[in-house]
Amino acid sequence: MKQTFSNLFDKLFFYHHWFLHKGRFAPTRIGDAFYIIIGIMILLYTFIGDNEFFIEKFAGIFGVLIFFTLFLITFKSYWIKPPKFIRKSNDEVSGFLSMFSHSSYLYGLTIFTFFLTFTMSGLMMVASQFIIGVNFDWQVIFYNLLFLSMSLFTVLYFMYHISKDKITIKQAKARISFYLLCSGCITAGLFGSSFRVAVTPFLTYVGIGYLCLRYLIDKIDSES
Repeated sequence: MKQTFSNLFDKLFFYHHWFLHKGRFAPTRIGDAFYIIIGIMILLYTFIGDNEFFIEKFAGIFGVLIFFTLFLITFKSYWIKPPKFIRKSNDEVSGFLSMFSHSSYLYGLTIFTFFLTFTMSGLMMVASQFIIGVNFDWQVIFYNLLFLSMSLFTVLYFMYHISKDKITIKQAKARISFYLLCSGCITAGLFGSSFRVAVTPFLTYVGIGYLCLRYLIDKIDSES
């Protein structure tokens, strides 16, 4: 299980670096894709003319590429940059998240996950409306996708540090127990409060992430 996650992160890092590697026509390979799409659009417009169908589809593809690029950049550049004493001179988001600390986890759980969800929602919205031609209630989808992303981030954050031997199983269990205690205290403190309705989904999804983590950690512990 531990090696499986380690291989998964290695592949994700490889593909991320591949897209942002120097391209043939642009500073990055994803930039090459923009040039290719624009070139195809110009050729189609020249030979076919003002065709609404093709314009709409290529506008959708172009929009998907924009949001996919923002998705990749979210792992590299800060949308909201924390103070230097918090990020410990890490100029890239990935470097900050590779630190096992309360500040990096909370930053990833809130700010990083919010903007990551924003780019994913934008990508799916453009693809559904312009390419597929289907409309959804994107406010509801964003709301649920945000909390789901928070739960998934929690699992991946801890599993990254465990699989790369940055922390021990005991350290991970202790930190998870601490966050579960904090979640319980927040839930109890908001009992009868109007904020409870807004915070409960967040605590529920993150709590599911902690439960998944406990299962994965126990499985790793049993295999070692």
